[in-house]
Amino acid sequence: MSNTCFKISVLIPNYNYDKYISKTIDSIIEQDYKFYEIIVVDDGSTDNSWNILCEYKNKYPDKIKIFRQENSGQASALNHAIKYVTGDIICWINSDDTFCRDAFSSVINTFSTDSSLEIVFGNIYIIDYNDKIIGFIKHTKFSYFISVFVGFSNTTSSNAVFWKKHLLSDRDAFNINFKCGIDNEFYSRLFYKSKVKYINKYLANHRKQNITKAALNYSNWDEIVKKEYYQVFQNSYYNLYISKFFSFKIGKKIRPLVLNYWRLKKLFDSLGSKLIK
Repeated sequence: MSNTCFKISVLIPNYNYDKYISKTIDSIIEQDYKFYEIIVVDDGSTDNSWNILCEYKNKYPDKIKIFRQENSGQASALNHAIKYVTGDIICWINSDDTFCRDAFSSVINTFSTDSSLEIVFGNIYIIDYNDKIIGFIKHTKFSYFISVFVGFSNTTSSNAVFWKKHLLSDRDAFNINFKCGIDNEFYSRLFYKSKVKYINKYLANHRKQNITKAALNYSNWDEIVKKEYYQVFQNSYYNLYISKFFSFKIGKKIRPLVLNYWRLKKLFDSLGSKLIK
């Protein structure tokens, strides 16, 4: 299948990131693969974001769609964006992050090799406020089983996941009840029974922030994080029907072993990132 058959729809939720939103959009426009659309939903920003978005819309009217809504959270903004998708492949990037050069062509070339593929994902770099690479997250071949125990946001990275549109007809969209684990919860459903391929390429740059904007609104943020993580763990655990083979008690004993594996992996990745200048 020719890779020109695939149109990529890029979802961008934005809230008060006028400092970075231009870099995010530019990283898409500068891709060597040009068959894409950009759908930005501004979630009630109070900074200069909307004016910047209007400038891009006027400059690239055939590529960019922009919408505004009252501040309702990231999941709501993503759900709003999904309504206007016309592409075959969907991805999501936050408005302070960027795509790596040639990311789109790498993904589309992979989809083109196997028509049954439904999800393609890769690695990400960690960058600072000045776009300097300060680390990386390198993934491995996807395992739903491992992801259940360590979290899907640890085995995948939201900016580096591309999925076929038809999957949304089989799964609900983003859960607006989640505050911090939106990606973890969404991917626990999206990846379930899907045909997935990991590519060992760096597809995006994630900007490390001292604290997320959502966390500023909740004094009990740590409690919310734990609660949402456990909810996803519990739901995806039963998706696997592990209870047919293991008791829930045994499953809880397995989880620390898998967590230790990923802690060691992160340690080695951290050491390796020090080699990056």
